[in-house]
Amino acid sequence: MVDSKKAYAYFSSQFALRKSTNNWWSFNCPYCGKPKSAVHFDFEIVKCWVCSSKVTLVNFVAEFESIHFKDALQLLWNYDSASIDMNLLEALDIETVIVSDISLPKGYKPILYGDTSLGTRARNYLESRDLDLKYLSSLGFGYVNEHDVENEQLDYWGYIIIPFNTPKGELYYYIGRDYTGNFLRYKNPPVSNFGIGKSELLFNEAGLNRNTMVLTEGAFCASTIGKSGVASLGKDLSVKQVSKIITSDCENVIIFYDKGAYIDGVKAGMKLMDHKNVYVVDTDSFNGKEDQKDPNSIGLDESLRLIEDTPPLTYSMALDAII
Repeated sequence: MVDSKKAYAYFSSQFALRKSTNNWWSFNCPYCGKPKSAVHFDFEIVKCWVCSSKVTLVNFVAEFESIHFKDALQLLWNYDSASIDMNLLEALDIETVIVSDISLPKGYKPILYGDTSLGTRARNYLESRDLDLKYLSSLGFGYVNEHDVENEQLDYWGYIIIPFNTPKGELYYYIGRDYTGNFLRYKNPPVSNFGIGKSELLFNEAGLNRNTMVLTEGAFCASTIGKSGVASLGKDLSVKQVSKIITSDCENVIIFYDKGAYIDGVKAGMKLMDHKNVYVVDTDSFNGKEDQKDPNSIGLDESLRLIEDTPPLTYSMALDAII
């Protein structure tokens, strides 16, 4: 996840940006030379309508600067945006500059940053679960290498930070996943700090904008699926979670809960059936290894095969499963 203000500062220093429609900023494409390239700071996409190139914002910078992805991310993260007049940008009706009241925990570092032992352990842990670090970085995953001695409830030392963003990329919550042996496996911020509880959340809300979304229980499982993966952080969908899904542009909802939770998936699906095409993956039917119990442990290829073999949920199927 890239700070919109810093990204704008970088691009405006390299290109003559011109305000376009729907929050796109156009400029001359460095590859084909045509004035048909554009960057979207919310979606972190750079594309050209002539040479058909389309890459993430960070990958574009890496290619343009001829540096590695990690170095491009660090360049943007550290870019000086002090000279940018935010009041002027707002006067131009730029909705892409996002200001969030939520602060990441003290000592937070982006997942690809830092050569300390904690950073290396965090990356090794995520890679051991077959997760793509570049994709997690684009979502804002990080780790904490500093104690918050003033507030124990907000002390996330030794936790991987899993951010929750709106479809436009605005941070509104985060949770911590232990990877160093902390007492709590998952650590949630106090409701009083953010005014929101876990039951109101959906991880990767941007997935709601896709034609087909895959709803999993956990964020790691959703990240295994990729951009269409959304996590509910539990089996039973709350009213607010249901409302977010049924009012979204998504047409097909594939519910892919952990092994042993097929009936819970069906019950969740019944809340959505009047509004969406619903599919519930029967994870119990997967005859893999004993520890393959969810999309993350099953792996992307086998998960996609299970999804492909899943028929649409009907009321008859739902009743048979529940009764």
